[in-house]
Amino acid sequence: MNIYTDKTQENKNQSVAGCIFQKQSSSKSTFQFIDNRSQVFQKRKFQEMANNHIQKNPLQYIDNRPETIIQRKLKEMANNTPQVYQLKASQDNQQTKRTIPFRVNLSPKLSKVEKTVVQRYPISTKETSPHFSSTRGRPSERNRKTVREAILDDIISKGPKNDLEKKLISSQAEKDSFLNGAWLSSNNADLCHKNSISDIENVLVRYGNNIMAGGALDLHTQYWVNVVSGGDTHAVSLFQIISDKSQGVQKIGRAINDLIKLLDSSAANYYPGINYVNRSVSFRPDPHVDMTTVADEGSLTPRSREILDHRKALATSGGYPYTAPRIDVDSYGQWVQTSSAGYVLVDPTQKF
Repeated sequence: MNIYTDKTQENKNQSVAGCIFQKQSSSKSTFQFIDNRSQVFQKRKFQEMANNHIQKNPLQYIDNRPETIIQRKLKEMANNTPQVYQLKASQDNQQTKRTIPFRVNLSPKLSKVEKTVVQRYPISTKETSPHFSSTRGRPSERNRKTVREAILDDIISKGPKNDLEKKLISSQAEKDSFLNGAWLSSNNADLCHKNSISDIENVLVRYGNNIMAGGALDLHTQYWVNVVSGGDTHAVSLFQIISDKSQGVQKIGRAINDLIKLLDSSAANYYPGINYVNRSVSFRPDPHVDMTTVADEGSLTPRSREILDHRKALATSGGYPYTAPRIDVDSYGQWVQTSSAGYVLVDPTQKF
């Protein structure tokens, strides 16, 4: 009887212990039973591998934070494109928490590419008035190696003003590629006119017709030609022929064509810039901007300032229509479109 009672008590104790163990097992206890049998262990490893694959699958999770997107884009794009320079500048702005935003394009109406203006050459010459007029076509002096050599020498002597120029003179291999004609296309770049050839042609055609109608030599036009040509003495001689009615229509016409061709080969009127921005600038002035200070701020180079000021003076002295660069003004200041770096924040005291 006692034995029976003891067995009953033992069963109750086991039952209570089992309940306690079950409660402890169901709670978040640090003590757990781990089944390390080989088949169970292998199954567990397969499950862990599957879980890890799901977590690392890029389709399951994409980090869309701005700084992460920039990093991702930088890896996807080629290292030598202007887009990379823009993304890096944007990244620098975020890291330094600058208050001035980085811009490539502003409002849609400003970023829209205007209708292409055909650059025409050579001009048409005839004995009756108007004696000189534009024709379709364009000079192609910038494709000559001697012109690229002069542009490269100019950059080296004055120092690089933008990222493309820094890259160009960074090694002999880059210089050789530029001189051989491959560098521009491989860097999404172009040789950009500070003063467009179409505008140069229009001014000279109008000036020649004014001379033939009895007009006098205009010093503002002469100064402008001198600056655009970089002080070339042959350009001065050609301009003097154009300014002399006694030279006759045919000789003046040839001098106008020769001067257009010379100015299209002038290193003083060129700089390497972003090709798609250059297409958007079209016939407008395309100032060369010194971008060596801050990523999206700059100032006109002295020569660009001279070319622009003398060209504006022609609008007053000779009535030559003047079109300003594309400009937008907001709370941050004056933004000017230039192939140097897209839209650049320029000192508002610099008038265009």
